[in-house]
Amino acid sequence: MIWRKDYESTENHTQRRGACRTEHRNALHGGLRRKNRTLAYLVSMLLFSLYHVWGYAMIDPTNWVYLLQYLPVSWLLCRCYERCNSIWGRIFFHMSVNAVSISALNALSELLG
Repeated sequence: MIWRKDYESTENHTQRRGACRTEHRNALHGGLRRKNRTLAYLVSMLLFSLYHVWGYAMIDPTNWVYLLQYLPVSWLLCRCYERCNSIWGRIFFHMSVNAVSISALNALSELLG
């Protein structure tokens, strides 16, 4: 029975570590959502868009306009998080958007190439 007890404590430690990572991701949108849903959406959408564009926009300031293309996807990611009440739905949706984007770019390059 000693082994079982050690296994359970290791399993609980692993679950707590995973929970901490999820809590950090949840803190921004989830924490703000409890106070003001609109503010939570706006902040999450802006940060998501900035994260995806800032590197290019620092090189050429005209690239800031690309923030606009990320706003609809970031809104859908917020809705997905809210509806699923979990970060995993949001992660899966983000992976799906990336897969569709890569497939479209590959098809376009074959068409033009």
